[in-house]
Amino acid sequence: MSDYNYSDVLLLTISDPNPVYTIQQVFGAVFESTVEDLSRPSSPVSAQAPAFGMSSLKIEDKASDPAEQIKKRSERYRERALERLKEAARDKGGNGVIGVKCEYTPSGFDGDVQLYEWVASGTVVMLKLKQQMVRMGQ
Repeated sequence: MSDYNYSDVLLLTISDPNPVYTIQQVFGAVFESTVEDLSRPSSPVSAQAPAFGMSSLKIEDKASDPAEQIKKRSERYRERALERLKEAARDKGGNGVIGVKCEYTPSGFDGDVQLYEWVASGTVVMLKLKQQMVRMGQ
């Protein structure tokens, strides 16, 4: 238990206190992004039902708020950008990313559609448990 060897990569912001780990090696900066198209429907369930002599019925969940649906969908894109950051850290041989930032910005247009981008960034490092934490774990 002397070295940090969990399979998951730790993502730490600058403000996170780090009383448990020391940085053993710095591998460099990494940037990952996910582009999101908010105009695309999240699922085909909101299609129009065919009219058979009655007015058209729209199939949708009345209990869900459209703004809440956009927020949830956007959160998935954010999580995907952070997962890509972890994958990049693993590829470089690190087990942590410090100074993690995840920002949401407009990234451009595809025709008439505004695209948004989640950009995750940080510095890939190799973390090691501090000695007092190693003794406590024995």
